[in-house]
Amino acid sequence: MSSKVTYRKQYTRCGKERCRKCKEGDGHGPYWYAYWSEKGRTISKYIGIHLPPGIDIERQTAGDVEAGKEVPLPAANQSSRINKAGTSHTSMGSAHGERLPLQLNTQVLRIFALGQFRIERLQGNEWCAVINRTWHRRRARALLGCLLSSPGRRLGREQAMEALWPELDMETAANRLNGAVHELRQILEPEIARPAASRMLRLERDVLELADRTEIWVDAEAFESVLKEANSLLGIHGSNQASTNQSLDIASANQLEHLLEVAAVLYTGDYLLEELYSEWAAPRREALKRGWTGLLLKLAELREARKAFASAMEPLNRLLATDPTDETAVQRLMILLTQLDRRGEALNTYRLLATRLERNYDSEPLPETRELYEKLRLGQISEIAQPKFLISHHANVQEILEIQDEKQVAQSQNALTQKAAQEREVSSEVRIPQQSSGAEITIAHVVAPFVGTSQLGRYNQSPLIGRERELEAMHRVMVSLEGEGIPSGNTASMPGSVRNPHVLLLMGEAGIGKTRLAEELSHEANTRGWVVAWTRAYEQEGAVPYRPWIELLRTLLQHVPTELLVSSVSSPANMEAASVEHYTPTMLERLSTLLPELRDISPRNERTYPQHPPEQERLHLWEATAGLLSTLSKTTPLLLVLDDLHWTDGSSRELLAYITRHLQDERILLLGTCRDVELSPGHGLRTLIADLRREQSIVTVAVKPLTQSQIGTLVAHLPQNIVHSIQTQAAGNPFFAEELARMSEAAQAASAQAEVHRQGTSSHKIGSTVEGEHL
Repeated sequence: MSSKVTYRKQYTRCGKERCRKCKEGDGHGPYWYAYWSEKGRTISKYIGIHLPPGIDIERQTAGDVEAGKEVPLPAANQSSRINKAGTSHTSMGSAHGERLPLQLNTQVLRIFALGQFRIERLQGNEWCAVINRTWHRRRARALLGCLLSSPGRRLGREQAMEALWPELDMETAANRLNGAVHELRQILEPEIARPAASRMLRLERDVLELADRTEIWVDAEAFESVLKEANSLLGIHGSNQASTNQSLDIASANQLEHLLEVAAVLYTGDYLLEELYSEWAAPRREALKRGWTGLLLKLAELREARKAFASAMEPLNRLLATDPTDETAVQRLMILLTQLDRRGEALNTYRLLATRLERNYDSEPLPETRELYEKLRLGQISEIAQPKFLISHHANVQEILEIQDEKQVAQSQNALTQKAAQEREVSSEVRIPQQSSGAEITIAHVVAPFVGTSQLGRYNQSPLIGRERELEAMHRVMVSLEGEGIPSGNTASMPGSVRNPHVLLLMGEAGIGKTRLAEELSHEANTRGWVVAWTRAYEQEGAVPYRPWIELLRTLLQHVPTELLVSSVSSPANMEAASVEHYTPTMLERLSTLLPELRDISPRNERTYPQHPPEQERLHLWEATAGLLSTLSKTTPLLLVLDDLHWTDGSSRELLAYITRHLQDERILLLGTCRDVELSPGHGLRTLIADLRREQSIVTVAVKPLTQSQIGTLVAHLPQNIVHSIQTQAAGNPFFAEELARMSEAAQAASAQAEVHRQGTSSHKIGSTVEGEHL
């Protein structure tokens, strides 16, 4: 039970030889400290120069301060102060109720040996860091590290003495070991009364044994366990371990990536860095470091396989931060930069590596790295190394179609002619086998796995700075559509019905970050299970009608089997008897106006169509497009990104307006970007935005320039003088800031290369002069 809390104001001494405050004065301070007792032990906590508000004590005289007299806290404030001050054990503790990987409910201690060496003890429902004088003693920490480095956490007394104090005689080493055991037991079990009753550190037949995993969690062991599980998963699901490429299905790839990410989070630093020169810690430290290096490379390869190039660079950058000369990581980083159309940065990465190797090790890059550099320099991008993982996003669709091919051919719809049925040899009603719940496979089931992982726009390496407000507004619009249902009737036209906006428009000047924000929302939508498809308008193609919509539809339908497409969009109302002379064209036939390739898969017939005015035909085309998007969104929400809307043609804008007004009850979000400063007062897009605003069918987000401090954060990796120059020139535009930063980095790399070349030339001249003198 805690006693009353007292406060003491005192000076401290840093112990530095040249410190004038300590040599000539009273030291540093005075500072306030809180003292109280727990279970017979005095606990202290540093407060600071001033006491927190709400604590009323009497002023102390100078003599009291120098003498260090205790100042008791009034009884009324004791309870609140205990909560505010806490114990010194909790100052570095973990969050309330925090659980770590492979942590058990029976564990009462957590030991962190990766990075900062520390211990946490479970007190109630909180994990509290152990900080006391005993823990800071060298021999107790060394003994704990030695036990953790031994198999089974067991070590003989003689082995411990030989490992920790090899230069001492047996008697002195034994005394030190006894003292270390006593101190370590006090650290692990401060409440222990008799050392022989210790559960955490037992001594049996001259063998020291630390408690097992049921009572003590160790981060290094958890890292090894998670990494072992990831490697076993890779071994089980890899199609051919001896081959260069390994094939994984999407579920196994996601599970493997999750395990690797968990292991990467656990590895916060090298193992027992304070024992850097101890031979007993070196083998395990090196093994853990090799495992960490391998997992970062695997994580980068997995992300590269699913085209997440920016995310793939993150583990490589982390690896290169610890070892800038890791050539495997440099090679993969060069490939990723090339995939992002940043070949110049890839070449600069090689040049920086060559400069470091020449300066620090008097060597040159490996032949494989030099070969990759030459291929990139010559533009032979197609010949660079491919990802080591091949991810199959939807391997079962083709199998399902083949299985049902034999069962469902006899049940083909009468609307398909006998010739078409024989050519395709597949039923128009494809169903999942009975063991998979009997649900019908629709076109939406097939389109989702393919589009969601490949159409997310560009990939970026630089972090997103200062866009929290815009992201929050975009997130709210997307979440509001996730709960949309598919109504039985047309509620869009009902008066008084509440409409969620289905159009989100990002507006701002060139380079301000509109496309980057669209990419961020695309990645979030992809993680939430949305199907994402991108298109971009170009100024040179502004006269081509419906070009952005053609690209979107082709993207959505590129992996859909022909038979499934025909059966999904063919309406039973159109399957009429052959005796009818005129009939209404099917959705596929109408969409063939935009996608001519659909004419080859439509059922062939001799029927004639009634002629309609061009305006009526255009309306039917819009209806077919909206109907197809509605069909695709029945299973999975759709995010359709139209970048640079200000360059679209009038027909594309009209179709956008029609879809916006007729898909009010669908889970479809249309995300556009627009340079509003380039729109003339009479531009058609400006008129459309005004109309949709009036109908409350659109949300516009103005993307403003960044502040100077945000620009400084964006390019903080550069020298301070260059940062100031970029802040002045960029005028809040992040694209301009990044381009200026790349130019500065390229100039620095060129300068460093020139300096190395100059030094090499000077050395050659000196060598030639010396040789001439000897001759």
